Amino acid sequence: MVAEDDETSKDKEIDKHMALISLSFKKIKHSRANQDNSSRINRSAGYENQRISNVAGARETVGSTLVQKSRI
Repeated sequence: MVAEDDETSKDKEIDKHMALISLSFKKIKHSRANQDNSSRINRSAGYENQRISNVAGARETVGSTLVQKSRI
């Protein structure tokens, strides 16, 4: 009888720990699932457009510098 009670209490303890572990994983999963990834995607697109315009601006600057030097 004592061995049965001991076995039952061990099973209950294991079940309790497994439930806590499961709850922890659910919290981790939900915290990541609720993140807004759209701003990160839009932000990178904005940087890409900015990078393209910076290259175009640099070409214009280099071109005007060459024109100024040739006029001298």
